[in-house]
Amino acid sequence: MSFTVSYELFRGEVLTVASGEASESAVLIKSSNVYDIRGAKKEQSITFKIPCPNDDFASTVSAFIKNRFDSGDSIVFSGTFPHDNLVIVSVPPNFLSS
Repeated sequence: MSFTVSYELFRGEVLTVASGEASESAVLIKSSNVYDIRGAKKEQSITFKIPCPNDDFASTVSAFIKNRFDSGDSIVFSGTFPHDNLVIVSVPPNFLSS
């Protein structure tokens, strides 16, 4: 990867994905951004995926993020450019849970 993008999220729907045959352990944050283009409101929905080494770790990261959002705090991390409305978080997940 030759570059990353910084993101700051204030809220979103936080989901934990268990590992299985078709997926790895991860935390997903579904969020949207509303912006104005020449007087017209536009909304862009994006899902942020935080890969995790196992299901227990994903649960810990998910709880941490939910607590941050519930207390009005944001989370900041680096990730890829959105592709098909998906961003892969490139910061190690332990950064979010520290």
